[in-house]
Amino acid sequence: MINYAIENATNLMVEKGMWKELQDMWSKYYNAEKGKPGALKAIYWITRANEREAKELQSQGKLDEARAAEQSARKLVAQEMAPHLGNPGNEQVEVLIQQLTTMMVPKRRPRAVVAAAPAPAPAATPDGAAATPPPDGAAATGAAPAAAPAPAAPELTFEQVEEEFKQLVTPEGGNMNGTAAARILYGRALIARLFKDVTKFENLINLIPDAAKAEELSPLLLATLGDLMFKKGDVDKAGQYYEQIRLKYPTSEFGDKAPTGLGEIAYQKKDYENALTLFTEAVEKYGFSPDSILNGTLGRAKTLLAMGKHDEALKLYETVINTRDWRPAMPEGLFGAGQSYEAKGEPKKAIDFYRKIIIANRKNKPILAKAYLRAAECYIQIKDNASARTVLEEMLRQKDITDQPEFEQGRTLINSVGP
Repeated sequence: MINYAIENATNLMVEKGMWKELQDMWSKYYNAEKGKPGALKAIYWITRANEREAKELQSQGKLDEARAAEQSARKLVAQEMAPHLGNPGNEQVEVLIQQLTTMMVPKRRPRAVVAAAPAPAPAATPDGAAATPPPDGAAATGAAPAAAPAPAAPELTFEQVEEEFKQLVTPEGGNMNGTAAARILYGRALIARLFKDVTKFENLINLIPDAAKAEELSPLLLATLGDLMFKKGDVDKAGQYYEQIRLKYPTSEFGDKAPTGLGEIAYQKKDYENALTLFTEAVEKYGFSPDSILNGTLGRAKTLLAMGKHDEALKLYETVINTRDWRPAMPEGLFGAGQSYEAKGEPKKAIDFYRKIIIANRKNKPILAKAYLRAAECYIQIKDNASARTVLEEMLRQKDITDQPEFEQGRTLINSVGP
């Protein structure tokens, strides 16, 4: 009840810009919870208020004071996070790592500062007498030209921010377990991402499996690496990470990643009964998570389709199509409905759904490429080669799907389509 009241008060204070009051409230909470895992949440809001204070000082031209406030906030985050860095069960650590890296990476390039122009020297006179001021409205002779802008402060590099981050969070003496090592790598990866260096981000994330065993990782890192390994095609390794979430952290914020991730692996291995059970678990056990409900529903639908239960699959795809909050998944819902009608032997109805993707739901490029190809195949099935050729010609004019495998399949198919 107390936490609920504090959360509501926090939202209200942020909305009204009451940062001083917010800082006072969370400071009291911190003093009451000091030494406990919950204290880290207080640190997050205290330092948010410190950041706001630093911005206000900066806007007032008090740059040294602003810099001191920023450094104080960073040190506070690192200091309070340190005792918990090696505890994988404390999920607030990653929240603070994300906050710290965001604080450290400059959000915009510094601007050049215009220096004040020096006062012009008075014109010299032969006998050393004081110079005669110019008449009203006349310009002083020999006035110094306007000063050029002072050079901008040098922009911070990734290497500089990374080194400062490591100094702030690395335990004294460098002694740390796999959990701490993995979290430091994660923080460095986040810095690379904030610098928009995708290659460096991926390289650092890929080092985490060598730094820590699966059982040493936090729920967020288990979910991150599970998804990474799944995308790379190493489903067995991905399964190990998802299983750890299932065994140790089922009530975590990332708990739903276990049934959906393991369900996808079972589906790929054509273990449809197990996949259906897992996707159903994602919907029923993690109903508080909108993402889990959507992913579980899509997973159930494609599994039922693979099992030959076309009507049940179609019903779920129609649910996705008709749910307003699931608009981003509309292409997947439409494509699945098309596949369901194809499986039911109704290619004309399937075409209607594929055309809806082609005409009005084009953002998902892999689905768009598939929709073009399946629409053409369905036209061929109903012996409408002219329409099939028209769809394929349109497909081959699309520059944004040339990297999709279906594009080359379409190029091959058009050569076999008769008039």
